[in-house]
Amino acid sequence: MTSVNVKPEELKSLALNKLLQAGLPEKTAKEVTDVLVHADITGVHSHGVMRVEHYCKRLQSGGLNPNAEFSIEQVSPSVAVLDSDDGMGHSGLIAATEHGIKLAKETGLGFVSVKNTSHCGALSYFMEQATSEGMIAIGMTQTDTCVAPHGGAERFLGTNPIAFGFPVKVVHR
Repeated sequence: MTSVNVKPEELKSLALNKLLQAGLPEKTAKEVTDVLVHADITGVHSHGVMRVEHYCKRLQSGGLNPNAEFSIEQVSPSVAVLDSDDGMGHSGLIAATEHGIKLAKETGLGFVSVKNTSHCGALSYFMEQATSEGMIAIGMTQTDTCVAPHGGAERFLGTNPIAFGFPVKVVHR
């Protein structure tokens, strides 16, 4: 097998074109592509552009809503629920993180839960989204059942990813 190095901008172009062909609107396709290429650049290839074909198949089979319209229910001044309308998880999490940042700037805490969504990609993307705004962030998600509990014979649990983000100030000496 031959290894091929593809520059990030070329990778973005290839993934974006494929997602657009699958029926995603340009804004959504760009958001998904940014998250996927971020994953590849940071070495999390399992959540990178290798997933484009899977997303395209799900879009074409009706398993994902390409024209999702998000809605936000504000539960309290610091807590909200974003309904992703069965759209792309990447875009849903970007919107949820933006709303969480807004809430945190207003109240000191922003907690946004997302429902009716899909795979969102590498959580580190959303942690960087928050930390670039000076926020501390925690991101969690569920996954499909893929792990048997200790002593179990059948899959019952997901890996339930969790990520933490902390803004840092780089000091050069």
